[in-house]
Amino acid sequence: MIDKLSNLTLTVIKSNVSIVLVFYVCGFLSFLAYYRVLGLPYISGNAQLYAELAGKNLIVILQTIILLISEPKELVNIFRDSAWTGSTIYIWSISVLLLVSISIVFKCFAQNNRIIAIQQTRYITTIQLALIAIVVMSVFHIEIQPFYAENVLQQTSQSNKFYQQKQNILNYEKQANKIDYDKRLKLISTLHNRENNITEFFFATSEKYDVLGNDNKRIHALMLIIFTTMITAIILGCYYQHTFVRWLIYIFTFAQVLFIPFNYGILGAKYEYPVITLNYSEKDKVLHKQAVFLLAKAQDSLIIYDRLNFSQIQYIPSSTVINFEQQFTSSPFSNCSDGEFKPCEFFAIQP
Repeated sequence: MIDKLSNLTLTVIKSNVSIVLVFYVCGFLSFLAYYRVLGLPYISGNAQLYAELAGKNLIVILQTIILLISEPKELVNIFRDSAWTGSTIYIWSISVLLLVSISIVFKCFAQNNRIIAIQQTRYITTIQLALIAIVVMSVFHIEIQPFYAENVLQQTSQSNKFYQQKQNILNYEKQANKIDYDKRLKLISTLHNRENNITEFFFATSEKYDVLGNDNKRIHALMLIIFTTMITAIILGCYYQHTFVRWLIYIFTFAQVLFIPFNYGILGAKYEYPVITLNYSEKDKVLHKQAVFLLAKAQDSLIIYDRLNFSQIQYIPSSTVINFEQQFTSSPFSNCSDGEFKPCEFFAIQP
């Protein structure tokens, strides 16, 4: 049955229509994951955007393979940033090493009667298949971990402690009749001190001037996923003669069509946005926003991220917008001060 299923799949893949369809599905999944991480509802995309994301996804995969071949020392950095996988990466590594060791022994001593007898036993085959299953399941576990990163822009803002501190600052500012950015920044800096391994892809206190946020950390996570997937695919190809492995290949291939583009949307996409000043009307009043990120422009609204106002995502109806002006482009995960936390958009505030 698996042979018929595989042949049918290959026949479908050979058609141009299916290739284009898979391409756009990958782009759509990247698009969906991208906004899920930010905590935004689904925003309508278009075919051009999906194609662009899918193309970037493929380029990242090719760049990763080329980098690992040309600079194998980069693996050291990749594994150094792999704390988010827990013990899974070590389980995967040990299983791969055992499979490779078994294969090397069988090839080096192929003429030895004892090795031939061991190779033909049911037990050694069972051990190999069990190790292959562990390798595949480990990869799946590693790939799913970034999925837990969602609503990262304002994840802690719902905690009671954060809410109470925010209210205290607002009450003080109301009495003083001015905005106290020092107190706001001190509270917002708690966003950069999380211990959760998943959110560390985005937030961490930098030791030096940092304009890229945690781009390197996220790229290393994506590279680790691609690396483990590539090695696992090679192993599955080497043991293709087993029916059990054929089923694993079919499941593994289908999973990668979903997992890799979704992870690209979480880890590979660039989280940089225009920092703008904005004037808009509300209840016959003209309101002003300074140094906010323009996350997206939907059909009926602008979606902004006001980090200096306690990390709020807001929706401004397009019909109420009077004007807005871009200051520069930055990342909401970056730190633009050496030795302390200071959001880059803070420097767009006019005194």
